[in-house]
Amino acid sequence: MFDCDSIIKMKDLIKEHIYDIVIIFVILLAVLILYIFNDKSDIRADRMKISVNGEEVYDVSLGEFVTYELSSEYGTNKVTVTSEGVYMSYSSCKNHNCMNEGTVAYHGQTIICLPNRVVVELYNSSGGSIDALAY
Repeated sequence: MFDCDSIIKMKDLIKEHIYDIVIIFVILLAVLILYIFNDKSDIRADRMKISVNGEEVYDVSLGEFVTYELSSEYGTNKVTVTSEGVYMSYSSCKNHNCMNEGTVAYHGQTIICLPNRVVVELYNSSGGSIDALAY
């Protein structure tokens, strides 16, 4: 099956590339550890803040089905709250990236419409602290 020459060649090949193998193994192990210990924000939000141009317009509970219409000098947006979460149902911006974000429902998730300067932020009123700061 295996002759002596092929086994010797394989051993030499492993000796040549041992550091490559170790580096790949360490990277795979690090990815696995990060995946296992990643904080999956699975806390459902119960409140929502809507800001236009940096000014808070709404801070409301997410208990009922309602649509909020936001009009400013930058454009018009409609934010809809359903039992499944919150989504941007209309935007007058050109690219509609905010509408393509889909429904958000968990603490810390956001919908942002840059052209119209609208930020929708979901949070949980019972907690949720800052877990990292960026400067």
